[in-house]
Amino acid sequence: MLYYGLIALVLSLIIPSFFKVDSWTKNRYRLIFAGLVMLFLSIHGG
Repeated sequence: MLYYGLIALVLSLIIPSFFKVDSWTKNRYRLIFAGLVMLFLSIHGG
């Protein structure tokens, strides 16, 4: 669980940086991505 959380954190930091967006939009994408990861983990039981 912690391992997946760490991967998700790294991805949420890396992925938005590939898009040329302002910081507010980047933070919103980060929240959406984190929400999807949490949903995925809860479905698969961590």
